[in-house]
This record gives sequence, structure tokens and C-alpha cells, in this order.
Amino acid sequence: MFNKGGILGKMGKYHEAIRSYNEVLKINPNDIEAWYNKGNILIEVGKYQEAIESFDNLLKINPNEIDALIDKGSALVKLGKYQEALKCINKALELDPDFEPALKAKEEIIKAKT
Repeated sequence: MFNKGGILGKMGKYHEAIRSYNEVLKINPNDIEAWYNKGNILIEVGKYQEAIESFDNLLKINPNEIDALIDKGSALVKLGKYQEALKCINKALELDPDFEPALKAKEEIIKAKT
């Protein structure tokens, strides 16, 4: 089912992909990849608050998942929550100060704020 969600997402069948990830998460609520991929698909369909919740569930399992912190920050930016987004990015940079995607995300958030 996990692969099914990825295939459906690549085909642009986002709502079906989300249902597939939900099925995976019913079986294994600690599946980090399912939470992560679900969050990114939710961003794709403009469901930013739900995406944040998906990333939060992942971060409860692994608070040091840098990609989830960055993508949660992206969703927060879409909602105009720049300070919260910066907190996510700064946490990612604490974990890896040279992580290029986090540095780029921080720069974009600062530009968006002004």
C-alpha cells in the first residue's frame, strides 16, 4: 500500500494517494515515510493545515527529521505563519547548520516576510 500511495501521487491522483497512506497509517501509525509523503501530497492539494498535522505526527516519532521540519515550515509559510516557519527551519539548522535546503528555505521565508 505504501508504494501504491507513491505511484498514485506521481500519477496526480492525490486524493487516492492520501487514502492509501491513511490505510498504511492505520496498520502502522509509526510509519515515518507514510506521514512524510502524506504531508507533501497534502501540500500539493493546498491542505496546508492537514499537512502540518501530518508532519507533526512524524515529528512526534522522530523530532530530528530535517526534511519534515523544512516541509512543515513550507506549509506554515503558505498559511502566512512566518515566525512558526522560521522556528522549524532554525531547528533543522541546529541539527545540520550546513544543510542547503534549510538555508535556502530560511532565506525564502525572510524574503516572504518583508
